[in-house]
Amino acid sequence: AISGMTIIAKSVLDDREKALDCLEKIESANTYLLGLINDILDMSRIESGKMELSYESIDLEQQLSNLESLFRAQAEEKHLELTFENDYRKKRPLRADSLRLNQILVNIIGNAIKFTREGGKVTFSAAVRSKTKNDAVLRFVVNDTGIGMDEAYLPHIFEPFSRTEESKTNQIQGTGLGMAITQNIVSMMNGTIEVKSVLGEGSQFIVAVSFKLCEEAEDNNAELSGLPVLVVDDDQDICESAAEILDDLGM
Repeated sequence: AISGMTIIAKSVLDDREKALDCLEKIESANTYLLGLINDILDMSRIESGKMELSYESIDLEQQLSNLESLFRAQAEEKHLELTFENDYRKKRPLRADSLRLNQILVNIIGNAIKFTREGGKVTFSAAVRSKTKNDAVLRFVVNDTGIGMDEAYLPHIFEPFSRTEESKTNQIQGTGLGMAITQNIVSMMNGTIEVKSVLGEGSQFIVAVSFKLCEEAEDNNAELSGLPVLVVDDDQDICESAAEILDDLGM
């Protein structure tokens, strides 16, 4: 595509509109090619055992906010309702490979948007599943009202170069490497990934990843330490989220 469109563009330099159309197609093909090369390099590193994780302190709230901004424009372009919920707010920083965590979430959320019809809905949520003094397991859930997948295909979704043989899927660009890479990175981060899907109704991806907690900052809430609090609400998730925040304050 890049070679062909370049030749055509050279022959229509006097026609600004046609030349611009060629350049836009070259740009699109170039983006796709770069993605393909990156995916193949990642698979090569994984298969040779040379992919390594680089752990550092990350601000999860900021990272998820950046992701939301990244996908908001794509969702609006397709007239999709995009919802981001993050229950891990204003808590202890985490230690993780931010680049690879980003890669996991970009692959899953990107697919949800890509395979959801105009006017559909995509929701993302992040919450603490369990926590100890030094570790926390976070659960990331992505739901969409997209085209979904046949039950027979689900066991093969994480195989390299695997794509469901469905007419609507075949019209959408993709290499079939994204989910294989995602599963491998999740495994390297001592996590799990699950998928549920109904053809024609949508899909749900659930990723649970274990993080190390950074050292706690000096306690500035000594006056709150040990105070008993009763949390009451008719929504259990809100209760649990509030309880986590109060617990972090020492209450």
